[in-house]
Amino acid sequence: MLEYPVRAFQTKIRRRRCRFCKIRLATKVTYGDRLSGENPAFFCESCYISFHYDTTNRLLYSGTFG
Repeated sequence: MLEYPVRAFQTKIRRRRCRFCKIRLATKVTYGDRLSGENPAFFCESCYISFHYDTTNRLLYSGTFG
């Protein structure tokens, strides 16, 4: 006896690793990022901060991406 509703398809959750350290899971995605060389670029929190902020925690560049 079938119970309804019958699940016909279940999507797989795709987890990406950070493109730069290749250790931690990516939590940030950037599009048109001029520092990464890829589009989209996947970063973990640590690598994102190291690439995009200086030692005084100021954003290195800002603006819209095209």
